Amino acid sequence: IDGYVSESVSDENGEFEMALDCINKFVENSNTKLDEGYFLRGQILEAVSNVRDIKEALHSYSTVTSSFPQSPLYEQALAREKYIKRLYFNIR
Repeated sequence: IDGYVSESVSDENGEFEMALDCINKFVENSNTKLDEGYFLRGQILEAVSNVRDIKEALHSYSTVTSSFPQSPLYEQALAREKYIKRLYFNIR
């Protein structure tokens, strides 16, 4: 996963489109570390940028929690999922 996006995500020029493209390719082509890929995809989509898509970020975090319950990222993904639902979708 590092080879796909590490440079892109830490890029100070805000090249989120490139980072999202890279992580989408990773998720489509990889057989390992998919939990990390979906979590990172959620972070990219949640960031304030030109590719921001909160609904898709929620979907990425939900994929981690539903498909990878043993992932070390499970608790973080669950926390992001709850936060997004509370802040954006469960408004009272």
